[in-house]
Amino acid sequence: MLYFITKYRARPLKRHRHNTITGHTYDPSAADKKEWLALALPHKPSKPLEGPLRCTVVARIKRPKKPTHSYAKS
Repeated sequence: MLYFITKYRARPLKRHRHNTITGHTYDPSAADKKEWLALALPHKPSKPLEGPLRCTVVARIKRPKKPTHSYAKS
């Protein structure tokens, strides 16, 4: 069993931007992904895991102080 905790503030992923002329894709969340990966890599097992795997993620996120509503105000 592999179990670890990373103290990382969850952030929403931003949308990729694609350039149709050059084919380049810009990922605005790349820095956030690298930061989380740097926290998780020390927990990587020495050899790859085999067989059926199950992954459970528990994220503790603070509730917003003031909720926003997506319905139209009339």
